[in-house]
Amino acid sequence: MIQLGHKVGGYQTDETELLRNLLPGFRRGDILVGDRRFAGANLYAEYQAAGMEFITRVHQALEVERLKAIKNFSENDRLVEMKIAPQHRRQNPDLPETIQVRVIKTRAKIRGQREEFWIATSLLDTQEYPAEEIQRWLKKRWKVEGLIKELKIWLGADVLRSKTVEGIFKELYARIIGLNLIHWLILKAAAKHHKDPQRLSVAATLRLTTAQSLKMSAAPIWQLPVLFEELLDRIALSTIPARPNRIEPRMIKRERKAYDSLKISRSKWRLLNALAA
Repeated sequence: MIQLGHKVGGYQTDETELLRNLLPGFRRGDILVGDRRFAGANLYAEYQAAGMEFITRVHQALEVERLKAIKNFSENDRLVEMKIAPQHRRQNPDLPETIQVRVIKTRAKIRGQREEFWIATSLLDTQEYPAEEIQRWLKKRWKVEGLIKELKIWLGADVLRSKTVEGIFKELYARIIGLNLIHWLILKAAAKHHKDPQRLSVAATLRLTTAQSLKMSAAPIWQLPVLFEELLDRIALSTIPARPNRIEPRMIKRERKAYDSLKISRSKWRLLNALAA
């Protein structure tokens, strides 16, 4: 998975505003697959106005059963009419009063629990886009969560060190570029050895690349292609075992130290305690 674009904002910046800034970068006919944060009749209208199709889980506050059904494709697949709230139309007068959306009821295992929920999509042709195919596309969206984990854990973006806005942006962009390079190497190694790129380890690729880059920095130019191919061969060996239906609980295994949390900066703490002494 390679990242094609991103937007970053301040702590109080709404995620939907960041998404709106990304919309001009999409091409007509692209399909946006998103979670419930990017669901809503007003957003669906904006996606279609930009020439895009969409697949999302419906917003948790929406009662699908109460929507006006225009056509029933099956018991769990129907075309409905969604009303766009007046406040959204006041903010954007170009929005229509209603929008037609296809909704599909599905069941899936989420964090180990079987859940039943609805999917909303603009792909109305049931012959070209059967419900099962749309459900598979939404399932693939979960891989984005793994990408975020790689960025935060393996690339160390969970805690940034800079004290300035410019420094924070530099740290974040460097890690995003680094993660793209790691995935590019995985794709190259998988293509060379005819392996599934999703079964190659990101953590191992990062370690191998770090070690091999030091070796390449001191090698003569003529040796670099050989070392690069050697790196791809080693990455191809870092296969992750098949783990279907694997669940990772959001829990820590190692006990934390019983220290109090420091609520102020260390320099301020030293100043206060120096005065107390």
